[in-house]
Amino acid sequence: MQWSFRGGVRTAPTAALAALVALAALAAALLELAPAAGGQPQPAAPICTPAELDSSARLPGAPLTVTPAPGGRDAMPQTQISLLGAPAAEIGQVTVTGSISGAHPGALARYSQGDGESFIPNRPFVSGETVSVSGQVGTPARPFSYSFVVGDPDPIARLPEAGEPAGKSGTVLHFHSAPALTPAALTVTKTSPQARRDGDIFIAAYPGPGPMGPAIFDPSGALVWFHPLSRNTFATDLRVQSYEGRRVLTWWQGTISHHGFGYGEGEIYSSAYRHVATVHAGDGLAEDLHELTLTANATALISAWKPLYCDLSGVGGRARAAVYDTVFQEVDVRTGLVRYEWDSLEHVPLTASYMPAAAA
Repeated sequence: MQWSFRGGVRTAPTAALAALVALAALAAALLELAPAAGGQPQPAAPICTPAELDSSARLPGAPLTVTPAPGGRDAMPQTQISLLGAPAAEIGQVTVTGSISGAHPGALARYSQGDGESFIPNRPFVSGETVSVSGQVGTPARPFSYSFVVGDPDPIARLPEAGEPAGKSGTVLHFHSAPALTPAALTVTKTSPQARRDGDIFIAAYPGPGPMGPAIFDPSGALVWFHPLSRNTFATDLRVQSYEGRRVLTWWQGTISHHGFGYGEGEIYSSAYRHVATVHAGDGLAEDLHELTLTANATALISAWKPLYCDLSGVGGRARAAVYDTVFQEVDVRTGLVRYEWDSLEHVPLTASYMPAAAA
């Protein structure tokens, strides 16, 4: 079955990045932490911002753009090391060493686009340590080296929101041929010839009524397709995109916490409603619900939250407080590797937050 797109907004990669920059001010939302049990102050957290904001991730004298960014202080312990901008065959002798954890063996995995690779460590790094990366790139080979600091993750409780599977009479559809299928009903109260010509209506409504999941309705409100999800799993951002030259259906699905964070992954389905691929965030993060944009290069632009403990004494806060850092990643859909990650803490000052550091 073929379908058309209606009722949504197509988001180009450049618009996606602009939206994430706008989120950066929110990403720096700062929360104070209460003293530890017994009234004793908690130990100071590491400084999570680089010495210089908005530095380039491009290595001087080398064709590589790398993440975690050189000089960054907010890498996750589970981060991979992305080396983007040169054929994998021209990248070699990569050595990774943590100032606390020591030498890190690992494997190099190539991007399917042929323009780089990621070093996947065999074990996580240690919070607060400096990680040194060195290697060679190009023909003839030229040495490169840089370093970054591993941040201190804040393991906030996910506290998932709950769905509302029950519904009043008339708000949930029922089918004799599929009694287990009970999506929310859609009532079209106003239409026009142009609206009907635009095609089907794409919806990913939550929290209810009925089971949650992406759905397609025709212009009159009749159900065309519904993909039910497990209880308390949400879907957002249902739309048509292109992947490897084909029209595909995409959406985000996962849990949504009381904090407003999404913890999930992106789904890609064919025009025959068959699963094509799942997009996961990398570097120890979970994909947020706000973005899943496919590019012509078989990559996905996604957003994610990165809660960290940070020393905010330099901006009027406590020595151990919390920052909600937001990032976007470019993920190779075929391999799942992170090609690039942009972090708001490395580009937006903490003073730009809507929440003051000294707030109670």
